[in-house]
Amino acid sequence: MFLVNHFFYKIQELTYDEYGFGPGLSYQPAALADDGVYEIGNAGQLFWFSQQTAATGGKALNARLVKDVVIPSGRVFSPIGGSQGASSYSGVFDGQGHSIAGMTISSSYALSYTGFVGNLGLDGVIRNLRLKEVSIEDASASYAFNVGAICSENNGVIENCAVESGNVVANTYAGGICGENNGIIRLCANASSVSASSNTAGGICGLNTGMVENCLNTGAVSAGWYAGGICGQNAQAGSVNSCLNLGSFTAVLPGGFFF
Repeated sequence: MFLVNHFFYKIQELTYDEYGFGPGLSYQPAALADDGVYEIGNAGQLFWFSQQTAATGGKALNARLVKDVVIPSGRVFSPIGGSQGASSYSGVFDGQGHSIAGMTISSSYALSYTGFVGNLGLDGVIRNLRLKEVSIEDASASYAFNVGAICSENNGVIENCAVESGNVVANTYAGGICGENNGIIRLCANASSVSASSNTAGGICGLNTGMVENCLNTGAVSAGWYAGGICGQNAQAGSVNSCLNLGSFTAVLPGGFFF
């Protein structure tokens, strides 16, 4: 005669708040559309998507915003694709004209490549995206190499994006759109303030070795060494075409010189 004990477990579904956040570090998964693109409609789904790209080493996962997204106070975002230069995001992120408000990235995360996207790869595209109330504070981290609101380093294409308000603060290379541009930036605008405490800052990008065209900066720019309304430094291989700066820019050399 055998005595069998039966245990019954009730699986309880996770519940999410109005922003898409569940208990602990659980986030509402983004919906996968029929065309293989993840559709994001709240902050939790945005955090979930970032988590997925970091876990796959920047795999080319594509996404689009289907609503304006508000990130509630106290939530700190981690870059899409990860925060190190060795990994890059090679997908297409389409904002479809929607905005993300309240994105905060903190220096406590010790990120060397900091922005909405970490390192945008050769095949990566960010387009039609608006950022509001951005707060990226990495000035205290001496290893913070590239910092930008849209991405830290661009090797792909950034087009029709705008950073409408906020602050971008770095130690080395800082830009309203990206810290370092090796790809293409076009039809973009920045109104956030940009600062690099020890090196280079620009309203659109800190260092440019790629192409910047038809862009506008209205934000204030300051740097320890090189500052520019569009680019802090434009390398010999870089080009800047049909751009307009209406913001102030100031650079202070260690001896107290301004230019």
